[in-house]
Amino acid sequence: MPEMSNKISWCDITINPITGCVKGCSWCYARDFAKRLAGRHGYPADHPFKPTFHFDKLAELTGLKGCGKRVFLDSMGDWFSPGVEREWVWAVIEAVRHLPNHTFLVLTKWPERMTEVLGEMIGPMPANLWFGVSVTCQKDACRIDCLRGGAWSHNFISFEPLLGPIDVDLWGIEWAIIGAETGNRKGRIALKRSWLEGICDQANSKRIPVFLKQGLCGPQIDGSYCGREEFPEEML
Repeated sequence: MPEMSNKISWCDITINPITGCVKGCSWCYARDFAKRLAGRHGYPADHPFKPTFHFDKLAELTGLKGCGKRVFLDSMGDWFSPGVEREWVWAVIEAVRHLPNHTFLVLTKWPERMTEVLGEMIGPMPANLWFGVSVTCQKDACRIDCLRGGAWSHNFISFEPLLGPIDVDLWGIEWAIIGAETGNRKGRIALKRSWLEGICDQANSKRIPVFLKQGLCGPQIDGSYCGREEFPEEML
């Protein structure tokens, strides 16, 4: 199966050697997409979002050619969800270690398990592997602390979808992505300008690059928040 068409504007391609997660977020596009793939392409028929390792995708990763691509490694799951075997994670990281000409990104809602899973890994963390946390509202902000001082080389935060105001300290953070909830979910939350300003002001004060996803404009968000698509220097 070819990778799902990449509509994630802050990366070039997605490759998912590990899929699935036990969390159930109402806005999770990956879970809904996995349901459509149930029984096909390695997604279990009875539980398509069950944590699963895909050897064919690992082979696709190791065969990656060229240079300079930003590769999102878990758009269809979470590496640190319960049920994900640490050996799966280690195998993917080992592949990344041999691909220094690309940048790889991993995003999680389970940062408290990162040290547990990565702590016994043999060898240093690849410098081109970035770990991030998903923060959608104030109760998620505690995840940010898990990024500081870890064994990984680089970190980032994805405020997507941003579902409310967040009082956040971005000290020690290298990149911020901000996006609104998309899709047609009943009860979909429209992003407010004040929520966006709060995070952007923090990032500006610490000179942190910010990537604002398309679709932020609306009745409450004017055009001044369009077109800001900044990347850390290491990704350019």
